[in-house]
Amino acid sequence: MKSFYLHCLHRLLLLCICFAPFLFNPVMDARVKAESPQFSLIQVKYANESSLANASWLDIWQVDQINHTFLASVTADQLTWLKSNGFNLQAPQNPPKLPTGPSLDDCYRPIAVLNTDLASRAQAYPDLVELMNIGSSYEGQDLTVARITNHHILGIKPRFFLMANIHGREVITPEVAFAFLDTLLNGYGRNPLVTALVDWQEIYVLLSANPDGHIKTEQYANIDGWRKNTQPYGQCLSYTYGVDLNRNFSFNWGVGPGSSSFPCDITYRGPGAASEPETQAIQNFVRSIFPDQRGNLDSDPAPNTASGILVTLHSYGNLILWPWGTTGSPAPNSAQLSSLGQKMSETNLYTPIQSYQLYPTNGTTDDWAYGELGLASFTFEIGDDGFFPACSRYNSLVQPNVSALLLAARSAFLPYQTGSGPEITNVQVVTSTIKVSDQISVTASAQAWIGSVNAVTAYIDLPPWVNHNPLNLTAQDGHFNQTFETAHLVLQASKFQAGRHLLWIMAQADNGDWGSLNASFIDLPSTRHLLFLPLMNSSTIQH
Repeated sequence: MKSFYLHCLHRLLLLCICFAPFLFNPVMDARVKAESPQFSLIQVKYANESSLANASWLDIWQVDQINHTFLASVTADQLTWLKSNGFNLQAPQNPPKLPTGPSLDDCYRPIAVLNTDLASRAQAYPDLVELMNIGSSYEGQDLTVARITNHHILGIKPRFFLMANIHGREVITPEVAFAFLDTLLNGYGRNPLVTALVDWQEIYVLLSANPDGHIKTEQYANIDGWRKNTQPYGQCLSYTYGVDLNRNFSFNWGVGPGSSSFPCDITYRGPGAASEPETQAIQNFVRSIFPDQRGNLDSDPAPNTASGILVTLHSYGNLILWPWGTTGSPAPNSAQLSSLGQKMSETNLYTPIQSYQLYPTNGTTDDWAYGELGLASFTFEIGDDGFFPACSRYNSLVQPNVSALLLAARSAFLPYQTGSGPEITNVQVVTSTIKVSDQISVTASAQAWIGSVNAVTAYIDLPPWVNHNPLNLTAQDGHFNQTFETAHLVLQASKFQAGRHLLWIMAQADNGDWGSLNASFIDLPSTRHLLFLPLMNSSTIQH
C-alpha cells in the first residue's frame, strides 16, 4: 500500500513539473496573443533579378517588376540584413489592409464552418459529391477532398484538381474554391456546360491544404496571419515556427534560392523533402488520380495529348503563374502553359507569367505536379489588396476566378492544346418539329487564338474521348480559314430519342490543336410530328 501511495505521489510531482509553466505563467497559455511580434512592413528597392533572388527567402508579399520594388514583412534582424546587403528601404505606398482584431471578417468562414458547409453539400447532392479523407494535418485536422462527378455515369473522365489555402493566412482562397464547387452543384441540370463537366469529368476540390494555419489565423489575426503549418522545428518564437508547405514538395526541394533552411523563417522548407504530413497526403493523393505523363529528365516535355490540370489558389498579386519557379529557363511545355495561362487571364484579367518572373521558389506544388507527373499546373494569386481584403471586395475577387476555374476544368481533356486552340464563344440550338420536317439546327461561333479556325466538330450525348463519331459543322462562308468563323449543322430529330441530350462542341486551329469544350442542351419532346414553337437553347462563353 505504501508503495502505491509513493507511486501516486511520484506521478503527481511529474505532472506538476510538466504543467508548471502553464499553471504559474499564464502568459505561455496564450503566448501568441501576448507576444508582440516585431515585424515591419517595408517597401524594398532591388537592383536586379539576382538581388531579388537573394532576398526571396523573406516574407515577400508583392513584387513590382516595373519599378524594381517588393513589399515584405520583416523582423528587425531581417531589416538589418537588407540594409547590410545594399537594399534601398522605403516606406510602403498604399499598404494592404492588416487585420485589426482577433477574428476575421464575417465573409471568411472558419475551418469548422467550411467543413460543416462542405458536409451539407455532400448530403444535399449525394449523387454528385463524395468526400474523401486523404490524410491529416500536423494537429490532426482532416484533409478533405470533395470529388465532384455524376457517380451513375462510368467511364473515362478527364480530371481537374483544385487546391486552396496551402498558406493559412490566404483566407480568400478556400472561399473561391467553395464558390467554384457551388457553381458546379447549383448549375448541374441547368447550365449545359456545367452539366457536361459534372457528368463526364472528375473534379477534385481541397478547400484547405493547411487547416492548422487557417485556424491560427482565425485565432490570432493580429500577427499578419499564419502562413506556415504548425509543426515546430528549432528554437523559434511562438509566432515563427512551422514549415512553409509550398516549399516542402519533393521536386527540386531546396534547389537554388527561394526558400530557407532556418526553421524560424517564413519560407522554411522543412528538414527534408515532403517531410510534412500535409505535403505527403497531397502528393500521395495526386499521384493516385493522375498518371505520370512526363519523362525523368527536367528537359522532357509532356506529350501534346496529355490530360489533366492542377490549379492551386494563393493570394495575392493578380497573377497566373506556371513552372518553373526554380529557374528562369522555360519549362519543356512552356509555350503551351503560357498560352493556356494567357487564355485564363482573359477571364480574371490577371497578369500571366512564369513563376520565376515573380521571384525564385523551390519545392512548390505546381513545380512538383508538372515536374514529377507532367501535369499542366498553375497558381492563381488572387487579388491585390492583401491577405484580408474587405468583405465589400468579396464578390469582385471570387466570381472572375470562378469563371477562370471553369475554363481550366473544361480544358482538362487536352490542356497542352487548349491554349492555342480556338474557343467556341456561342452555341445556339433550334429544334423545329413540324410534321415530317423535324430538324435540329446548330449554329456555333468559333474564335481562334493562334492562327485561324480549321474545323468545328460536335458530339451527341458522349464526349469526344468516348464518342468516336464526330459530326462536322460547315463553315457559313464555305471555308474554314478565318480568325472568327460561324459554323452550322442540321440534324434529323427523328433519329434521336425524346428527352434531353447533351451536345458537345469544340474547334480546331490550323496548327492541329483543339480548343476547350463547350456544350448545349438539345431538348426533344415525347410527342413528335406536332406543331410547336421552336426551342432555343444557347450557351455563351465570355472571355
